[in-house]
Amino acid sequence: GSPVLGWANKRRLALDAEVERGVDLFHFEGDAGTDGGRAASGMWLGWTRPLSANDSLETVAETWRQPEPGTRLRVSRLWGAWLGAEHRLDGLRTMRAALRWSQSREDDSHHSALSLTIQLVRQF
Repeated sequence: GSPVLGWANKRRLALDAEVERGVDLFHFEGDAGTDGGRAASGMWLGWTRPLSANDSLETVAETWRQPEPGTRLRVSRLWGAWLGAEHRLDGLRTMRAALRWSQSREDDSHHSALSLTIQLVRQF
C-alpha cells in the first residue's frame, strides 16, 4: 500500500452538514487530524437524489492531503469521485452499485484507479 496515503493510525476531527433542498440532499464534510503522526486534512462533497420510493442516485467528490515523511514542503494528495445507485428490493434488502475513480500523487509518482463495486445489503 501507499506509505503516505495508506490507512494506518488515523485520528480525525470531522465537521459535517446536510442540507435538503426540495428532494435533493447535499452533504458536506471537512476533516482535520493526523495520519501516522503527520498532519492531514480532507474534504468530502456529496449529492443524493431519490428517483422513486425505491431508487436513488448519489455522486461524491473527495480530496485528501498530507505532508510526505521527512519534508515540510512536499504534499501527497488524493482525489476521488464516484457515481452510485441504490435500489431497495424490499424492507430488508437493498442492492447498491458504485463506479469510483481516484487519483493520487505521492513521491513524484501519479496513480489512477477505476473500480466498480456491487453490494447486496441485508438488514437483520
